[in-house]
Amino acid sequence: MKKKISIIVVCIIALTIAVLLLVNKKKSNLVSYKFAKIEKDNQETIISCTGSLKPVSTVDVGTQISGKVEKVLVDYNDFVKENDVLAILDTLELSINYRSALADFHISKKQYELATREYENQQKLYEKNYISELDLLQQQYEFVSAQNNMKKAQANLEKADIYLHNYAIIRSPITGQIIDRNIDEGQTVAASLSAPTLFTVAADMNHMEIEAVVDETDIGQIKAEQKVSYYVDSYPDEEFTGLVKEIRLIPEIISNVVNYTVIISTKNRNNMLMPGMTAVLDILISSGRERLLVNSKALEWKPNQELLKKSMMVKNFYQSGKEFPKVNEDELNSHGILWTLNSEDKLQIIPVTIGKRLNGKTEIISSEELSGLQVIIGYTNELGQNTVDE
Repeated sequence: MKKKISIIVVCIIALTIAVLLLVNKKKSNLVSYKFAKIEKDNQETIISCTGSLKPVSTVDVGTQISGKVEKVLVDYNDFVKENDVLAILDTLELSINYRSALADFHISKKQYELATREYENQQKLYEKNYISELDLLQQQYEFVSAQNNMKKAQANLEKADIYLHNYAIIRSPITGQIIDRNIDEGQTVAASLSAPTLFTVAADMNHMEIEAVVDETDIGQIKAEQKVSYYVDSYPDEEFTGLVKEIRLIPEIISNVVNYTVIISTKNRNNMLMPGMTAVLDILISSGRERLLVNSKALEWKPNQELLKKSMMVKNFYQSGKEFPKVNEDELNSHGILWTLNSEDKLQIIPVTIGKRLNGKTEIISSEELSGLQVIIGYTNELGQNTVDE
């Protein structure tokens, strides 16, 4: 009885060992593939440069008269409309000047009216030979002088009125946003040979321009309406776009290099952009042919003999009629093989022609539509053996 039990135990142990060996063998055959996607890419010609952002147009608001600033009604970044009042100068002296000019005008007007009546009377007396021609000419002179004095007084009155009601009230010439303010209440401004700048108003900050500096070796390729992409340091993850607006003909020499200014129009999305920001730009000169790019590791990976046994495509590859795609001789570098899994999770081979290598990727040419296809670049088995090149 004991002998039978021993035999049964030995059989159970042997069976257990066999099952474990079989399971481990199956596990060693299980693999996890690592894939890379074949992507489409447009071969583009671009010119890179830098530039600074600025409003489309700015207006410096000054004053034509001197005086003390009585009120400042706007501040930095305020939005204003055309003819809105920005500041008011002290009008006390201007009011006095206006009243004085008004009084002078009334006096000169009365003098003119009196001279006119006297001249008319003298004409009548001259016609009746009661006075000489010299007396008439003297009265005519008085009349003309009074007339000119009245006109001069009227001009002085109009000037005083403009100073009081126009020049003393600083208004915005355009609709826009205040980007600079150079005065405070109580400050005295002096207008001598040139009008001092009190405010700077930028028109429509929703649209801006970039003044890009382009080298003379590249300027011949740039044309109006070319697309531009750029970013600024404040938003490194945001891409902005614009269009070439104009090329200015005046050269600027920097370190013995001739440069030209290219104006690029752009939209100020969500008012993120500010005047003076530095933009790093890529100007799109031309779009080339569309190409396919794949991770270069996919062309280096090859399955081992154990994996090849699972592929039905390998045995009959050359009998299946598949060939490497034919291309022009100047594009032909070498042939290559890509590997993928078919619908049955079996290895499938894909012949391609290899093009240029760039930044860890390789251009491939194929007669099949491969865009978006997942190809193998390595695998890891269940025992933890990593076969992917890092």
